[in-house]
Parts: sequence; C-alpha cells; structure tokens
Amino acid sequence: ALASAGDADDGSNAEAARASGTARELNTHTKRAPGGANRRETREANGGDAHPRRRKKVADIAGGGGTLSFELHVRHGCDCVLVDPAFVALSPRQLGTWRNLRKRAALSGERGGAWRAWQRAERWVRVAARERDARRDAHVRRVLVNTDARETRETRASSDVRIRDGGEADAARGAADDASVARFEHFADSFWGELDGALGGAIASCDVLVGMHPDQATEPIVDAALRLNKPFAVVPCCVFPEAFPDRAGPDGAPVRSYAQFLEYLRAKDPGIEIAYLPFQGRSRVLYKR
Repeated sequence: ALASAGDADDGSNAEAARASGTARELNTHTKRAPGGANRRETREANGGDAHPRRRKKVADIAGGGGTLSFELHVRHGCDCVLVDPAFVALSPRQLGTWRNLRKRAALSGERGGAWRAWQRAERWVRVAARERDARRDAHVRRVLVNTDARETRETRASSDVRIRDGGEADAARGAADDASVARFEHFADSFWGELDGALGGAIASCDVLVGMHPDQATEPIVDAALRLNKPFAVVPCCVFPEAFPDRAGPDGAPVRSYAQFLEYLRAKDPGIEIAYLPFQGRSRVLYKR
C-alpha cells in the first residue's frame, strides 16, 4: 500500500533525497524516452512524471507530529492528510531538509522538481510555525483568564491557521497553490472510525490509509479502509485491552496480548497480509493491497 502511494511521486523525490544526502545521483540523461527526448526532459514537461498519473493521496491517521507525513509529502510528493490532535512538529532534520531544498530551488532557477520539493517543505515549515503560534496564543489566553486579567489581544495578521469545528486546521497555501505541488492538510482531531463530516470526507477522499503505531486508532483505521474498499497499512503497537474489553479473537478468547491483537485484526478480511519493517520494536505491518 505504501509502495503504491509512492508510485505517484511528482518527479521531485530524487531531488529531495539528494538534498538530504540519502540517494546517489542518477544519470537520467542517458535514458532516452520514445521520440529521442530524454526521460528527465519528458518528466519535467509533464509536470514531474514521465508517465503522468493522478497524484496519490494518503491519510496518515494518529500520526502524531507528522514524521511519516513529512516523508510521504515532502520527500515523495504525495498529497497527505494528517489526522492527530497534536500540533505539526518541525525537527532539526526536517528543518535541514527545508534549507537544502531551498538552496536547490534557488540554484535551479526554474519551477521544476527542486522547486516543487521546496514548496512542499515550505508549506510544512509554515504550518508548523503557525500551529506553534496558535498553541502559544492559547496558552497566553489561559494564563490571562486564570489571572483574571482583562486584556484583549489582536489576532496576528500573519496567522493563517484556523482551528474550525471538527478540528480542521486550514493552512494558507501561498505560492503552493500551484496545481503541480502536492497538498497537505492537518486535522487536529482524533479518529474513531466515523466517515461523516469534514474529517470523514477527507479520509474517504484518500487513496490509502496508513497508521504508524496509531494506538487506539489502529482498529478504526482497518475498519474504515475495509468499509471504503481502500488499501491500508498499519503498524500496531499497544493493545489497550482495558479500553476494548469486548474484543475476541478467532478462537473466542479475549484480545489481551500483542500477538492476539494481530490475529484479531487479520481475521477481519482474508486479504490482509503481514510483513516486517526494518526497525527494532513492534515492527510488524498489517496491510491490504
């Protein structure tokens, strides 16, 4: 499921990988496309892909500060919907990627793959900054209320994030309104399986649902994907047997252990497969193509 999402990369994942030092340079000039044009030229002419396809949209549910969303959106060019009450985070590594991509875009001097990768990183940095400001403003308001202060503060003119009913955070898009640049949305809300409203509609519009250690949202992700008949990939972690005492495995036994939880989820559909991801800890991934 993750691989199919990455297939729709807009042609700038190589630029992002080179900028972060994670990929070797590719000699694309020697690979010729039909008609004599090289594949790099054809890809740029098509907006980033030598074989244009609709860009994939991924729902990263219970994704915390967005570590996985950053990889899918900034590095691989996917449209991404992040669902988690936490604010979008910006790590030093991500900030370094943004700086490198900005340099590459400036050196390229054109709106090609490097520019699109930078615009995706730029959007991420702006959303993280504005949500940080919103969190700080909320904290100040609580302090003013608790100290019985009578003071009003004007909303920052530069703040373009509004936490609306339903928990949706709508970030100003600026230059990234260009249709060739992948979109990113953050819903500051929890997901319990409901597919109505703005949050449910956004998830239903995605091509694949993913969850990396999504805790209580693990089963809702699987159930929603099966209901929508969409591919998914989840990496279960905690079982929470006390929160879900009615779960019973295929043998009728209560689901209390990690192994029982995996079997319980796999029993939901015969098409669910299991694999291992290359990291320590609970790395088993359940997925359906």
